[in-house]
Amino acid sequence: MQTFERFRTAVRLGTGWDRRTADHGAQSVLVTLFERITGGQAADVAQQLSPPDGFLPQPLMERSRPAERFGVEEFLRRVAEREHVDTEAARLLTSTVLNALGLVIPHKEWKDTVAQLPTEFEQLWSIPWRPRHPLQSAADLLDPVGARSGLSTDEARRVADAVLHILAECLSVTVAGELAQRLPDDLRAPLEQGLAHRSAPLPFTPENFLKLLAVRLGTDPQSARERARAVLQVLVEEIDDSVLADLLAELPADFDDLLVPTPSRAGSV
Repeated sequence: MQTFERFRTAVRLGTGWDRRTADHGAQSVLVTLFERITGGQAADVAQQLSPPDGFLPQPLMERSRPAERFGVEEFLRRVAEREHVDTEAARLLTSTVLNALGLVIPHKEWKDTVAQLPTEFEQLWSIPWRPRHPLQSAADLLDPVGARSGLSTDEARRVADAVLHILAECLSVTVAGELAQRLPDDLRAPLEQGLAHRSAPLPFTPENFLKLLAVRLGTDPQSARERARAVLQVLVEEIDDSVLADLLAELPADFDDLLVPTPSRAGSV
């Protein structure tokens, strides 16, 4: 994924929103952030993020523009006003967007950005911003996969093994290895097998991923899609932010719909 696609996907993972709603929420927070930092720093962040044309107001990125001076309370008030939500919802959205931004832009750029904010702002990126359910055993993956897909434990295991095996074939050795290290011992085998039997894969696209999964499971692409979603959604809740960042960097465009649960209603985080 390109940087902005990774950013959008991270925002969606934190909010559970569809792309359009997530983009609007991200705009509300980023515009407020850009108002609070200098135009030069805003321009640097935008250059790294590479949003679509018109996503952010160009005047906020004029390098000679000084930062507006306001605190957390005013920051959240502006986000709440732009999103038509209360302050607590604005706080949760802001946490998600800022953490997503820190996930995808270079560390130095993130540090330069937060250096322009008073220490009271740290509360906005220090709270949990996305669902996390670390896995202690295979059951921690297979039980929720079964619950989301309606599969038996044995069938959930077969699907999970196939998904992990294909990921190991398609991802870089480094990222597949990082993923394997984060999984319990009883879930590592398919990743290790995929790494050991890598060949010249098809171009890594969602379509090819699902076709390959459908063949291995002996099912149709739509069924493969629903089963892959169940596994991948649980998997991304297990990994920490550093591995998530590396994973998103290697996943292809439009893979976000396989990672994000069915969108929640707009306005809830």
